[in-house]
Amino acid sequence: MNTYLQSMKNVLTNYYNAAKSYEEKAAQAKQRYQPDVAAEEIKKMDAALEADKRAAIGAITEAKDKVIEAARRWGALDGSKIDDGDMKLLKFDLSPEQFEAMVERHKKNGTMCFILAQ
Repeated sequence: MNTYLQSMKNVLTNYYNAAKSYEEKAAQAKQRYQPDVAAEEIKKMDAALEADKRAAIGAITEAKDKVIEAARRWGALDGSKIDDGDMKLLKFDLSPEQFEAMVERHKKNGTMCFILAQ
């Protein structure tokens, strides 16, 4: 899931940089141009920043949808993901450290996590 968070972070960073650039360019336009020309330039930059904002929201929403789908796939029980060797070990009295190692080994396997929780 870390890849999805990184994707969202990158989108936010890019939008932040675009907004920062917008502020600088708007300030420069106010200094360089007459108020009516500056207002027209700022209006164009507003439209570009709004498009960047919509694109960022879309990218974050897409990443959110992908992470939800990935979580659903992870949590779906699938008999083919059962580790028979570890299932046999569960019949024995494992130490907390051994059990923790088993949990760590199967943390990307939702089916085995379900079994280990039982």
